[in-house]
Amino acid sequence: MSAPSPDPATNNTGGNTSKEDLNEAQDDIVVLTPDTATLEKALAERAKKRLAIAERKRGEAGERLAFGKTQMEEKNYEAAATAFGEACALWRANPVAHCDLATAYLHLGRFEDAESTASTALGLDPKLVEARYTRAMARKGRGSVRGAIVGE
Repeated sequence: MSAPSPDPATNNTGGNTSKEDLNEAQDDIVVLTPDTATLEKALAERAKKRLAIAERKRGEAGERLAFGKTQMEEKNYEAAATAFGEACALWRANPVAHCDLATAYLHLGRFEDAESTASTALGLDPKLVEARYTRAMARKGRGSVRGAIVGE
């Protein structure tokens, strides 16, 4: 004699399960949905928290940018690059932070990093002349004079 086959509805290997038992199990499932006012309130609170976090990060990024510029004036390019990198991590959509980081990389002789970071800045703001200049100088430093002039 063979063993009873498993029943997926009851997760056991035997026994009789009727359709009525399955219907009763499905009747026990309750889906709770918040009312519209509660949902809107929760969404508004989340949006407020996101704005507060974004403002805090922008403030911290501004502090890191100011510190980085001070380090650039003192010709401490490694510390400036670190500060600008932190600012970029905090405020990714700030093209000026990326441009400043590219300039620090350029002074350090890290031409590939400078070109890449300047291109990121230009992707965020195509009209940022300083980023275009920094990218061209990085390309020149890599030995790609034609790329620096033409912008390929």
